[in-house]
Amino acid sequence: MSDPSERSPERILVLTPTGRDAGMLRERILGDGLACEPCEDLRGLLAGLKAGAGAAVLAEEALASGGAEALLSALDAQEAWSDLPVLLLTLPDTRRGPQIHPAAAILERANVTLLQRPLPVQLLLSAVRSAVRARRRQYQMRDLYRELARAVQMGDLFVGILGHDLRTPLSAIKMSAELMVRTIEDARALRQAGRILNSSDRMTRMIEQLLDFARVRQGRGIRLQVAATDPGDIARQVLQELTDANPRVAFEFSPRGNLAGTWDPDRLGQVVSNLVGNACQHGAAGSPIAVELDGTRLAAVRFTVSNHGAIPAELLPNLFEPFKRAVPARAGERGLGLGLFIAREIVRAHGGELVARVVEDTTVFDATLPREARPTETEVLSAP
Repeated sequence: MSDPSERSPERILVLTPTGRDAGMLRERILGDGLACEPCEDLRGLLAGLKAGAGAAVLAEEALASGGAEALLSALDAQEAWSDLPVLLLTLPDTRRGPQIHPAAAILERANVTLLQRPLPVQLLLSAVRSAVRARRRQYQMRDLYRELARAVQMGDLFVGILGHDLRTPLSAIKMSAELMVRTIEDARALRQAGRILNSSDRMTRMIEQLLDFARVRQGRGIRLQVAATDPGDIARQVLQELTDANPRVAFEFSPRGNLAGTWDPDRLGQVVSNLVGNACQHGAAGSPIAVELDGTRLAAVRFTVSNHGAIPAELLPNLFEPFKRAVPARAGERGLGLGLFIAREIVRAHGGELVARVVEDTTVFDATLPREARPTETEVLSAP
């Protein structure tokens, strides 16, 4: 059975008060080269809408006794791309004068065109043709959207496969460089091996970010392995690594309260590394970076990173978008623009939230994690 949504947009549904009117309209519409399907009652019209149509032509009498609400309910159930044109044939009413027919007030949020009877046949056919042209464009946009969605899906699949397949040769490069460091005494060769190791580590981080991005885009979310965790120990380790890599940057670490909880320690390390690393890159030179862990609340732990240098307020809404930077990268900086996106997704996977704000001349990233992780992703492992 064919997909109802694939039906031709030229299919016109007609519901008029008498069989004679329906037959006349059908002959006129067919004579204009369009497909026409008369409906015996409103139920038949609604069934025809579910099967797909280009437009609906109906008389106002068909909307009596709750018919307008039924039609509006059916139109509200349309897919996002669809806005079915409805041509409503109204009766002349000199008592209402220029006021809109009551049915139009109910259907005001639908794509309704009022045509007052009697009206010339050519005017009706012109309205039908205009409706069909608009409907064709909707079907074209639907097809374009579906094609784009397929392309995005294939792109995500390609990223996942590429990231997975790059791990093996990259591991071989890293192992070879490590062997060179252990066995070669020549200082120049050691420097080259060190550069290979640094580059392979950076590539490994990029690959892991791409794989996380692909998992999120495919609806699988961030995979967690939860265990009893002390984020204070994690933060100290990450800050030491960042201090070694950024000897000119000063860190002010302030843990307080009970920090124990159940989270994924490796993923929390990513959050700390991404947020503090971002502050190292974009914070004002010579200003310390404040890292706070607040465990004074019973149900949650709060992690905050603050650095001098305010991000423009208009850029905040897009700060966590993938492959985007809030500010241009400085010379020598490398990255995919996924760090903040991944950090937010990890926090969300734990059932928490990560936000950014600007306080005077300071940029603040604030992550709140429930004391006991409430993963939003179904593929969660429990550590032994």
